[in-house]
Amino acid sequence: KTSEETAPDVNTKTQLTSLKGKYKFTSETENNYHNATINILEQNDSTIKFEISAVNGKDIDHVNIGELEGTAKKVGINQYVYEETIDGTTHKITFVFDAHRIFEWVTISESYYPDNNNPFAGHGVYFTGDYEKINN
Repeated sequence: KTSEETAPDVNTKTQLTSLKGKYKFTSETENNYHNATINILEQNDSTIKFEISAVNGKDIDHVNIGELEGTAKKVGINQYVYEETIDGTTHKITFVFDAHRIFEWVTISESYYPDNNNPFAGHGVYFTGDYEKINN
C-alpha cells in the first residue's frame, strides 16, 4: 500500500474520551461584556449532564444573568443536543466538542430567539460561543 492509502483521514473525527470539566468563554468590548462557563458534570455513552451560566450587559456592573442545567443527548461523534419545549416551542442547544494537541474546547449553538429573548436566560443573555476547557 502507498502512504496515501494508509494515512489517516484528517477529516475523520475521533471520539474524545472525557468531556468532563469546566469550559469558559469571555468577550468584552467598549459597549458589551459577556462571560459564560459550562461545567460538564457527568458523561456516559449516550448523554452529558451540564450546567451553563452566563452574564451579558453593557459592562461588568450592569449585566443580565442566565443559568441552565440539564442532560443533552448524544447525536454524533462528540456532538450532543439539549432540547426543551417551552410554551409549545422546542428550543435546542447544541454542544460540539473538539480538541487539538493540548487544547480542548466546545462550540455551543442555540435556536434563534426572536427579540433577543432567550427562554433560559435574561434579556440579551446567550450561551452561543467557543468555550475553552480550563480544568478537568
